[in-house]
Order: sequence, then structure tokens, then C-alpha cells
Amino acid sequence: MDIEMKIYEKLGVRKWKKFVLWLMCLAIRDPNFKGINYNIQSFSLKSVKKFRKWLWINSLIHVYGIIQCIDYIPYIINSDSIFSFSMFFTIICFLLNIYCVMLQRYNYIRIKKVLKRATRD
Repeated sequence: MDIEMKIYEKLGVRKWKKFVLWLMCLAIRDPNFKGINYNIQSFSLKSVKKFRKWLWINSLIHVYGIIQCIDYIPYIINSDSIFSFSMFFTIICFLLNIYCVMLQRYNYIRIKKVLKRATRD
């Protein structure tokens, strides 16, 4: 798991996390935004487990987005132009969803370590 986390860190997952949280603060127009599916509400075991469930939900949403991008590839291949807006949009959506899934996985590994330590003590 440590190797997996290091790979995610090398791919810029920490910077991606900061960017996503900044983007959400802009979208919500609240610099102190603490959405339940973006932040752990308290450091109780119950709150950490609840956040872990949100990670799964968010991951499933982004995996669905990846599948939608893959499903759209035949339409892009059959288009007349080599590079079109549709191709650009699909590639961007695919990369955004991949990074979101990596972030969810990265956070899940971190939470799993915390829960393991908490239940061991």
C-alpha cells in the first residue's frame, strides 16, 4: 500500500486534492466550505467511517464517468475530423475522472491505516 500511495503522490494527487477543494470553495462561494463528502467532520471513529463510505460513493460516480468516456470512443473514432471538440472533451473528462478515482483510493488507504491503528489500540 505504501508503494501505491507513493505512486499516487508522484502523479500529483496531493496537488489535485488542493485544486479540487479550492474549486469547491469557489463553486460554493464559501472559503470555509467543509462538505461532508470532502472532509472528515470530526475525528471520531464514527465520522471517519462515514467519510470512508463517501469515498466509495464518490469513486463509483467517477468510475461511471470513466465508463461513459470509454463508451464515447467509437463515436469519436467514426467522426470525420481527426481532432474535434468531442475528442478533446472526452480526453479531459477521462483524465479528470481518473485523477478523482486516484484521489479517492489515496484517501481510502490513508483512512484504512488510521482505522487499523485506532482499532488496534
